[in-house]
Amino acid sequence: MIFDFLKGKTAKKIKEITKSEITRNSQYFIKEIKDIDYNKIQEIDKRFFYNDGQDVFLMFAYKKRYNTIQYNALPKYHVVQCRTRNEYRDFTYVSAMPVEVYCRDRHVLLEELQYLSLCANCASASQKSFYRFLAKGKPWYEYVIQYANEQNEIATRIKPNGYVVMWKQISEAIRERVKFCCEKCQIDLSKEKYYLEVHHKDYNKTNNSSKNLIALCVLCHATVDETHLNIFKSESLKVEAFKVDYASYIEENNKYALQIWNDAVS
Repeated sequence: MIFDFLKGKTAKKIKEITKSEITRNSQYFIKEIKDIDYNKIQEIDKRFFYNDGQDVFLMFAYKKRYNTIQYNALPKYHVVQCRTRNEYRDFTYVSAMPVEVYCRDRHVLLEELQYLSLCANCASASQKSFYRFLAKGKPWYEYVIQYANEQNEIATRIKPNGYVVMWKQISEAIRERVKFCCEKCQIDLSKEKYYLEVHHKDYNKTNNSSKNLIALCVLCHATVDETHLNIFKSESLKVEAFKVDYASYIEENNKYALQIWNDAVS
């Protein structure tokens, strides 16, 4: 083992610094993108996008303040400039769900975050199969995955690091689809999502077909093959921190990957 966070007076501080480094540099840590104003949104092919530096996010529009009692329903989310979007104002934009909803009838923010359903006008705004797919009541992450699978212009635009500009959102969608559980060792990482990564089976970072992507914990990802071992060994802090945080589960359920890793770094 290269790092031992369990010993020494400074163990707690070292771990805090390590976690900070992990989240800051991770391709799998996404700061919350919500309450974005319309003037910061770019419309391309009738869809909504937000540019956050090198990363681009497909956005959902919705009415955060809504008469939930009067309409006996939650607001809908919108994916295109449909009839409803043309008739009403004061929409806010988010990159994922669940979202905050303020009940105007009771003048209170709903206690729980909400998963919204798709606007019927958005579903009928186009005859393309893409929108018919959405009309089936699929969750937000299926919308993102479907967009990436259709090889649209934004979804295929590449950043200098070789990933597409939508990679952070695509990886978030893939991970949420499996409820943030590793598809190999089954560990639940919903409380520390950045330990769950997305592996390209064919090693092509631009091939984001859903069949080519698999969600793996950082230890399973690091031990996919010799190439990955060498990459992760050069930046081993994340794997070592993961080993400490989930030591009991790994020892019981993922000994094979643990042994491969320990042999590689010893």
